[in-house]
Amino acid sequence: MAISVHVSAVNYEMKKRTLQLCFVGQDCHRIPSILGATYGMQTKRLDLSYNAIRSLDGLDRFPYLEELVLDNNFIDDAVELPRLDTLHTLSLNKNKVNDLSRLLDQVSERFPNLRYLSLLGNKACPDQLTGDAADEKDYTSYRLYVLHRLPKLRFLDSTAVRRSEAREARKRGSLARGGRATSAPPPSLLAKTGDDGLMSTQPSLQCSLPSSPVSPPASSPFHGPPDPPLTPPAKEMNGATPTTHAPLTARHTGSQAMMTRQQSVTLSDATLRHTNC
Repeated sequence: MAISVHVSAVNYEMKKRTLQLCFVGQDCHRIPSILGATYGMQTKRLDLSYNAIRSLDGLDRFPYLEELVLDNNFIDDAVELPRLDTLHTLSLNKNKVNDLSRLLDQVSERFPNLRYLSLLGNKACPDQLTGDAADEKDYTSYRLYVLHRLPKLRFLDSTAVRRSEAREARKRGSLARGGRATSAPPPSLLAKTGDDGLMSTQPSLQCSLPSSPVSPPASSPFHGPPDPPLTPPAKEMNGATPTTHAPLTARHTGSQAMMTRQQSVTLSDATLRHTNC
């Protein structure tokens, strides 16, 4: 079992290293405690993809984390997220999230500075990766709902948030039932839910959501001329444009003297024997 650690920058004024920690494909069901104890205070980017993680206990030992990649795990609706004020990127592709509303409740409260979120491949996200029948209308409704709940987002899944889309989310996002949430609507509203997945609080009023002006890139299943991004990716990401997978580049700001180098650290099986994977 090996842990890959990259020292991406050294700030000599603060005498502090910035680490990118990669712990991939180890079939762990939880975050090994040795990771937080050894590298938690220095890690800015943590990649835990391709494990069997169900619980995020121990993530609070990474208080300065900025990017978290949890793709291809077993994270479901029971997960409890810790508070991470510095986190701006979260990738949860191909997990077991069904209840979109519950997840967004936690994200909005505990990740106040989140700018990039990707939920592709979850039941809560009606996209082609789930294997279910999902059309453009389903995905548009999902995006408007997520952007209404998380108005600070600049990227959702593989697409930048556009100004027209943000305006539409502010106006109509609360009416859109995003994803395939397992939580049932209140009984008083259940009978008023239409085929388009929208709800009305008055029996005689039918709410309709016009086609969103969002036009993802040509490689996606949707077509149309793209609007300008809400915020230029270069400015938001300080020189690195996020991709479908969470951005993997290090970011450094400020006028402090920095130096880039890489090193690898390998821990033996004996060292990790008691990590409770």
